[in-house]
Amino acid sequence: MRRALCIVVAALVVAIAVPGWAGCKEHEKCTLSPQECQAKLQQKLAAKPWLGIEMDVAEDGTHSIKLVVPGSPAEAAGLQAGDVLVTMNGVKYVKSEELGKVWSDAKPGSTAVYTVLRSGSEVKVKATLGNVPKEQMAKWIDEHMKKFHSES
Repeated sequence: MRRALCIVVAALVVAIAVPGWAGCKEHEKCTLSPQECQAKLQQKLAAKPWLGIEMDVAEDGTHSIKLVVPGSPAEAAGLQAGDVLVTMNGVKYVKSEELGKVWSDAKPGSTAVYTVLRSGSEVKVKATLGNVPKEQMAKWIDEHMKKFHSES
């Protein structure tokens, strides 16, 4: 149930965030041409940082790492499945404007310091954020194009 909820939450985040990155509104068709939109999305996503984790979000708002993508910045930093994210750069890991600002200020190549709860102890982990992989970028753009540029 938690896994299904996390997948739904992740899909909603992408569905809401990607159109916003392209300058499109959440529940409307994108007003850019498909070519303009795709180019704008590629440009914006190329500037976004990537950690390489999948999370479960509990009802109490706790963010647990369920998967660390092999070869990702998260793996290189030593993050592990089961770690509970407590802070990023000193900001509590809950949905908030402050955490959103920390992420929006982050760039590929920048360093993020995470505090995680692992086996009952807090551990600090430093990660150098990477670029969104081309495969992931293509998936997000494809989802946006189907949702906001399909004939329906």
